[in-house]
Amino acid sequence: MKKRLFPLLLALLLLAGCTPQGGPDPTPSPTETEPAAEEVSVRDFFVAKMTEEQRQLYEVLESGVITEGEPYLFDEPLLSGDEDQKWLAMLDVLDLYNALHAVRRWQWGKYVLITNEDFTGFVGVERGEAIVPVGSREEMTAAFEPVFEEWVAKLPGKDASDEKKVRAICDLMCNELEYNYESLEGGWSRENHDRNRFAGSEYGALVYGMCVCEGYAQTFQCLAEALGLDSIVVSGETRSAHHAWNLVRVDGQWYHVDVTWMDNGDPERPDESWLLRSDEEFLTSHWNFNACGRRPRQQRPVPAAGGA
Repeated sequence: MKKRLFPLLLALLLLAGCTPQGGPDPTPSPTETEPAAEEVSVRDFFVAKMTEEQRQLYEVLESGVITEGEPYLFDEPLLSGDEDQKWLAMLDVLDLYNALHAVRRWQWGKYVLITNEDFTGFVGVERGEAIVPVGSREEMTAAFEPVFEEWVAKLPGKDASDEKKVRAICDLMCNELEYNYESLEGGWSRENHDRNRFAGSEYGALVYGMCVCEGYAQTFQCLAEALGLDSIVVSGETRSAHHAWNLVRVDGQWYHVDVTWMDNGDPERPDESWLLRSDEEFLTSHWNFNACGRRPRQQRPVPAAGGA
């Protein structure tokens, strides 16, 4: 059996990168973004920056040939001591793919590198175990899908304008959701365990009506995909903590949308200060924009956002 120490270490690193980083920073550093042509999808934006070997692996992941019990093996091991550190380049591909396909993460496992027997390198890629067992997954799916279908039915059809779709998603979320402060405070009881456990996902949002910023962002992503919008979950920092929101493409132009901050408790008048904003407008309060799922200290520029 292949050893899987590396996925555990990676999970610990990701958790460490999601915790608040102390008090306010009065001088936020510039974010790193890059121009994106109107016709380039978010997938193509990132894939265009890959090496040929990285693109080949990404296409393998997209093909779906890696299933539970059916790993993908490299032609030769990628040794962690090699000077070119090729394993890090392959890990970046997995990290990006997992980030761009984060919706319904509770239903399936992330793609992870397989370590060799002596922990000196990596021999391939496999699909890791889902965060919940199969039986629970089936129950969760049965609870989630009817609510999801009900929400989508309240939204405009795919023929509506991009802006109308985005505004409708935000209005619906602000009307249906509330922030789950309890999940950040600890002391979970048996009754609220699952509600708090899934507060960072679209499952917690739709099934329990409560979530934290990542749950808002994943819910927006889930609904945006259902309406045919090109969107991505973004991670970054605010003056008090790490935070998550979305970039969405409207009529060929990218914009920031932060539904967490839009949800001011008044469903009739959400705070549109955080709707369809540019990089410049967001830099007053958000910075260090990165594609969500990045490893700590890894910079992954996101498409540059214009503004309304």
